[in-house]
Amino acid sequence: MLSQVGLVGSNWGQWFFDLFAKTVELDALAELTYVSSTVTADSLDSGTITVIQTAVEATDQWKVREVFLSGDGTNFGAGGDKNLSIQDESTNRVYTTIPSATLKSLAAARWGDTGTPFPADVADMLGATSAGEDIVFNYSGGSTGYGFEGSLTVTLLLEKVA
Repeated sequence: MLSQVGLVGSNWGQWFFDLFAKTVELDALAELTYVSSTVTADSLDSGTITVIQTAVEATDQWKVREVFLSGDGTNFGAGGDKNLSIQDESTNRVYTTIPSATLKSLAAARWGDTGTPFPADVADMLGATSAGEDIVFNYSGGSTGYGFEGSLTVTLLLEKVA
């Protein structure tokens, strides 16, 4: 099957194999969902929070099980130096911080790669969002935006735990 779509012998084939192996290990009754979201430098430079996953109920909590940067989009403007975090609204959990260099030269990456590194705090990787908080994109670090130029798409595998 993978050979029919050109994925054998590539990083994509390994990515799907690893993803399948990880999800099979999860509880069979786990409430899993994939969510893809696109963020633009325009919205970030304007100070707009871009929501990836909305907490519908005040008790909703999610654990991030996988992060994938698709590489789709356009490179962010060359003059910027801010990083892009995927986090809960209060920054109690920062799941990954996409470096400025990746934003300026988009390439596919998965959680743990240089482009979408694991969080500095292991508790962020293993912990759930705070109750009722959305998962969002937010600038972190740096001082200069990207001149309203660029966009990227991220896909998350989420497990609803409350």
